[in-house]
Amino acid sequence: GGGRGDWSGRRRRDPLGTMVGIYVFRPSPLMLAAGGTRVALHVDNLSLRLLETKFVPSHLTSVHLDLPPSPDPYVVLPATYGSGLVGPFWLEVSANVELSLTRPA
Repeated sequence: GGGRGDWSGRRRRDPLGTMVGIYVFRPSPLMLAAGGTRVALHVDNLSLRLLETKFVPSHLTSVHLDLPPSPDPYVVLPATYGSGLVGPFWLEVSANVELSLTRPA
């Protein structure tokens, strides 16, 4: 299974690379026009960054945001400090207004 135990082993082997954080940014107009749902974290995307949490040596991280309503999407991207690490994750979102979430294909 893909539980926290699997990630614990990775964290022991690579404590720096497996630190987790969250980015919040707006996708570029080009990405929206292309209908892209997958986002590669690239320096061009980072220029549109609204928030970056500190990366922490844990399987948990959180952030509280007060974002204005927008017709354009916000991208919430959980990330590891090291590149290329793939694994299961939970993303929990709550809001005091109507909210629509889309999961990348």
